[in-house]
Amino acid sequence: MLLGIYNARGLENSFVLIYDQISSVVRRQILIGVPCVVGFLLFDLQEGWSSLLGMITVILPNWVYSVSVQLNDDPKWDVFRGFLRLAFLVANLVIVMAFFDIRPLGFFLSMAIVQLGFVWGLFSK
Repeated sequence: MLLGIYNARGLENSFVLIYDQISSVVRRQILIGVPCVVGFLLFDLQEGWSSLLGMITVILPNWVYSVSVQLNDDPKWDVFRGFLRLAFLVANLVIVMAFFDIRPLGFFLSMAIVQLGFVWGLFSK
């Protein structure tokens, strides 16, 4: 289950494990998202609820991607897993906008801030 990307320096022992990296992304997104939700909860209850939904909308597809990488390490499925992650994100957006009464400020700002955790997690190693 050691799926990795070879380090640019070419060192044998310096593999960056993909599932460790995506797990790091999810942890960092939670680390960024929780204070964002708490801040919006202090501002307004409805904004806090919308912020929580925005955080979950972004984190859930990445968590599912992380679990799928851990269960199946075949590199042939990487593109398909990436497509499923994107489709799951779009489906989450549709579900939240169709069935929940959200406030745009809390929802979209939290989504944008939590997405920065994705970039932070990818460049952290």
